[in-house]
Amino acid sequence: MAIAKWTRSYELSGEAELLFNIAQAFRRGGDCIRALATYERFVEIDPKSEQRRLADDFVRELEPKCAARTSSSDEHPSTRRGRTLRISGLAIGGGGVVIAVTGLLFGRRASTLGDEVSRACSQTCDWGAQKDKDARGRRYASIGYACDGLGVAAIASGAVMYYLGVRESAVTVAPTTHESGAVVTWSSAW
Repeated sequence: MAIAKWTRSYELSGEAELLFNIAQAFRRGGDCIRALATYERFVEIDPKSEQRRLADDFVRELEPKCAARTSSSDEHPSTRRGRTLRISGLAIGGGGVVIAVTGLLFGRRASTLGDEVSRACSQTCDWGAQKDKDARGRRYASIGYACDGLGVAAIASGAVMYYLGVRESAVTVAPTTHESGAVVTWSSAW
């Protein structure tokens, strides 16, 4: 809550001291990477600040910790969950495409068999000879419809899972000296 308020204040005022407060809140909240980036930004913007020496000390303290945290084992759980949902969504959606294509192939084969039976029986028909081909065509058509339905359902499910995974990604406010005061960046990990 404090971070959001200080960030908003920084956006409105551009006061560099607020960056120090934001960095402190990130550090105390255990967000090493954001704390380090915000301390560095503070020092860059206001190198003559009374807090400069303290900020430099925190940068030296945090750099080795943050380097260790960039490994995937220390990744934030929501990022892992988002990645898992995105990958699962892609896998399920891809499987859905394969199933739908299989259904189309069965449908094409059923159509071909139906055309053969229709041609053979257009004038006169030896139904005994065409009966098995007609049954096979109807079976392939049924399989094709089922595969098409399952494929479309899997594609839709995969798309929903992917979307939910994207929504799990973090949105970060990165302070800057731009006239807007802050830039909102979308961060995501694979």
